[in-house]
Amino acid sequence: MTSFRFLHCSDLHIDSPFRGISSDQPKLAEKLRRSTLRAYQNIIQLALRERVDAVVIAGDIYDSEDKSLQAQLKFRQGLQELAEAGIPAFVAHGNHDPLNGWSATLDLPETVRIFPGGEVTRLPVKRGGKPVAHVYGISYAQKEVTDNLARKFQRDPGDEFAIGVLHANVGNNPDHLNYAPCSLADLVEAGMDYWALGHIHAHKVLRENQPAIVFSGNPQARFHREAGEKGCCLVTLHSHSPPEVQFVPVDEV
Repeated sequence: MTSFRFLHCSDLHIDSPFRGISSDQPKLAEKLRRSTLRAYQNIIQLALRERVDAVVIAGDIYDSEDKSLQAQLKFRQGLQELAEAGIPAFVAHGNHDPLNGWSATLDLPETVRIFPGGEVTRLPVKRGGKPVAHVYGISYAQKEVTDNLARKFQRDPGDEFAIGVLHANVGNNPDHLNYAPCSLADLVEAGMDYWALGHIHAHKVLRENQPAIVFSGNPQARFHREAGEKGCCLVTLHSHSPPEVQFVPVDEV
């Protein structure tokens, strides 16, 4: 195995309203609300088009514990499309969709793996029945997580490729709630090849190699302060060269 390609996204906030729109603009408000659904579908279509080995979602699928039925249906529909193409999805829950407030009322495809809370879980990505990479992740058991979850991660030395999935505030970013706070050094010491991070809504590459540490950002802006292109990351890991990380815009508005 010389390379492994996957899609990294986070903070989908499916079917959430756009903040800051007045009540006398209902058509605009509805258009903006639907944009999160379309951005998610754009992510799915990108994964199918690029024939990635896996899709990784780093938290906040929904905007709150009380997710809409439409959001659940759209989420499942996208995952089903991936499943039919043989693409597994690995999901970590964050502060907006913690495990104690989230229960799937709709069955998800068997190819979808949801990380539990408490401890980090290591899951294989298989090709031809054999593991070609491992994805490590942990979900928020409850909304407010103040423990340093990054310190729970440690790569297995036998992994060809190792990807860490975490919803966290790295370096005490003052613009975001300080959930699962950790330092850059904590992430480096875990030995991953790539960190798929969520929580910060701006796309940021904190480190390019050994390991690559990346916030994908949210795929669709949800209020006027979230300016600029929004999207996800296409990532290719190589055995003997640095990772390739391509930011791909998927936003609709």
